Amino acid sequence: MFSAIRPGSWTTGEVRKLKLLEGRRQGKTVVVRLEGITTREQAEVLRGTKISIDRSQLLPLPEGEYYWADLIGLEVIDSGSHPLGRVTGMMETGANDVMIVRGGDRREILIPWLKERVILEVDPDAGLIRVDWDPDY
Repeated sequence: MFSAIRPGSWTTGEVRKLKLLEGRRQGKTVVVRLEGITTREQAEVLRGTKISIDRSQLLPLPEGEYYWADLIGLEVIDSGSHPLGRVTGMMETGANDVMIVRGGDRREILIPWLKERVILEVDPDAGLIRVDWDPDY
């Protein structure tokens, strides 16, 4: 079961719970079959819908691995404990993931997610990520 939020066509904040019948990756997207959605027209209405699942449905991760959602909002500091900003997003690139950090000056800093080389410490409980990164890079 997952939740779907469709801005514009459903009332703001309305959540519909839908049952996933099957799914597969297709290129950079995921193709799914949902209970109650039987026509192309019904499926088209869901295009662009933001989907989510209950946290209880997530698999536990190995030590040192994190869901992106758990990184959003964490404070990022450099190796000298100087604040760089907060994580506002993550993006996937061909080589590695990239952390998007917005500093106090509202500037965006892109920091590659390279464990041990750039990402020195992640402490979600303390709300902190320590990096070896020059903010002027």
